[in-house]
Amino acid sequence: MATTQPEDSGQDAPAQDRLPLAVTHAAMNAAFDEGTATLLSAAVVWLVRHRGAWWVVYEHGWLRITDAATVEDLDRAAARLAQAEAADGCLAEQISASFPSSGLPSSCSSSTLQNIAVACSAALPSSTRTGR
Repeated sequence: MATTQPEDSGQDAPAQDRLPLAVTHAAMNAAFDEGTATLLSAAVVWLVRHRGAWWVVYEHGWLRITDAATVEDLDRAAARLAQAEAADGCLAEQISASFPSSGLPSSCSSSTLQNIAVACSAALPSSTRTGR
């Protein structure tokens, strides 16, 4: 009986300066300390961008993600999350500027909220506003 191999999910991502396929927790911790490793987001702590590659945590360290399609998906997700964080930061900044002593009051009018949203939208790059 012939055994079947798992289907290839796509091409491997290009080698990144001969990066290893795995690094230890200590090595990734050092990268965080040096500022060269970045989480995908505060909510997704098991995926990290480091030395131009994506890494996923496992029991003994971090594995480099080599599947090109997965790398592209993670790059797009990182861009969307960065845009959302920028919009969130803008919103907090606008609320603080509009209501410096107390934050957003519960009786805030919809027109005030709309003005804040318009100000944040104008502050973001056009690609963010169109969702592309």
